[in-house]
Amino acid sequence: MKNLIDSGKYLTHSVEAQGVMFPKMVDHAICSIIDRYRSRVLGWKLSGADGGDHLILIHDRRLRIPFASGYDDDI
Repeated sequence: MKNLIDSGKYLTHSVEAQGVMFPKMVDHAICSIIDRYRSRVLGWKLSGADGGDHLILIHDRRLRIPFASGYDDDI
């Protein structure tokens, strides 16, 4: 569990540093999603070629997250 907690913390710090270097990478929509789940996850990471294709939420159990398509799914 400690490794998962540390991983979440370091990945989050990485996203925050990238956001300072590349402010357009972390836009209002991403910040809104992060703020919604901040208290329930261990951390997050933006992945993809330009860093903003996918938001990965790091957690130690499944979360119910509503997708943009309107369907709820287990993650």
